Amino acid sequence: MKKNRFVIPFFLLTFPLFAFCQEKKYDINPTENFLLLRNGTVLKEGQFAIKESALGEQFSYADGQKIKLADVNYYRTSEGYFGMYKVNAVTFRPVTRRATGTLELYDRTVSSVHYHGPSLSGAPAYTSRSSSNVQYFARPFGEIKIMNYKNLKEAFVFDPARGSQNKDILKHLNKGNTQKWSKYGLTIGGFGAVAAGMGMWLLGRSKEPPSSIVPALVVGGGGLVAYSIGSLLQPEKSYLKAMQLYNSNY
Repeated sequence: MKKNRFVIPFFLLTFPLFAFCQEKKYDINPTENFLLLRNGTVLKEGQFAIKESALGEQFSYADGQKIKLADVNYYRTSEGYFGMYKVNAVTFRPVTRRATGTLELYDRTVSSVHYHGPSLSGAPAYTSRSSSNVQYFARPFGEIKIMNYKNLKEAFVFDPARGSQNKDILKHLNKGNTQKWSKYGLTIGGFGAVAAGMGMWLLGRSKEPPSSIVPALVVGGGGLVAYSIGSLLQPEKSYLKAMQLYNSNY
């Protein structure tokens, strides 16, 4: 009976880890094209079709019947391996798998437009376009989530016996979280200082005689420096490093 007293608590402690780490299994050939629906149905080569359109990829069964994006989970084509990320209840975006492991890495390129107001020197306002790489992750065939501190912390299941490895993983995860908030503070504060400098300059010009532009340049210039420093911080790299370390240890 004494043995049972230890066996039962040990089972209760390890069962959550064992259950959480179980991967979903499907009859999918690792080299063939497939389409996995969210209800668990696996469509193999010849049972589905994917067409490109102005609105993106359109999915259908072999007989032409449409398949909703909301019903698509994962798929492989000659173009690569993809998952369907659920943005909200009505919006879904395909993401590309970049690495496999306990946690798989996915990404998607996002384009954005930026507005630049008139400068203190009188240069006119203008707009510019840029693109960024957004990273996601998932357990094999599991729910795809955006890579951030909260989601990774929930996904990491640690073995207490691997203390040093766990500490190293969390170090990079926490570093990313610190960088994220520092980035927010510097970019928002920097933008506010630039706007304040612009306001000081405009107010100074309206006075008779016009005020010195130096204070406005100091405030606006300081804001620009803070904004630039904030833009250099990349918490995503720390999150990715944490996930890579997790995959190498689990």
